[in-house]
Amino acid sequence: MINLEKPRYDHVFLDQLFQNILEDDISSPGARYPGGNYFQYPEDLSVSGYRICWQLLNDGVNIKNFRFLVLNIILKGGTESVKQRQNFKYVRARFKHLRFACANFDRRHRYPWSLNLVTSLMGHMQDAFKNRQMARTRIFGTILFLTMLPAFYALVRFQMRSFLPDS
Repeated sequence: MINLEKPRYDHVFLDQLFQNILEDDISSPGARYPGGNYFQYPEDLSVSGYRICWQLLNDGVNIKNFRFLVLNIILKGGTESVKQRQNFKYVRARFKHLRFACANFDRRHRYPWSLNLVTSLMGHMQDAFKNRQMARTRIFGTILFLTMLPAFYALVRFQMRSFLPDS
């Protein structure tokens, strides 16, 4: 198993990476890789890329605080707070980025089902509370809350750690 804890990346670097992620969060379905050829890169670059994404999520999200935010949204059927909506969006962006890293850097080119479940639930919940669908917000929020409890989230973390680097 790859050590995802070391080396550590500077938080200034991680903050800049996250800003780039937020700026590039617009889909470009017509985008093509230049020349149509995909590049090969050394396995250590794959490990570094995954490690950066891991640290971006691991250091950037306090799961206990996120659970509290989800619970607060469930109880209110949504949120009117701009700060809460932004916090939810930022946590989701970090999870989505790690899921992207799994699909691109892992030899299997797929993401763990538990990570996909959590990320998908965040999307469904976000759509529901944006559209003021209180029942759907509570349903998806409750399931998301359960996936953030220590026992299930330990499974998510375990599956995220089972990274197999590719070139």
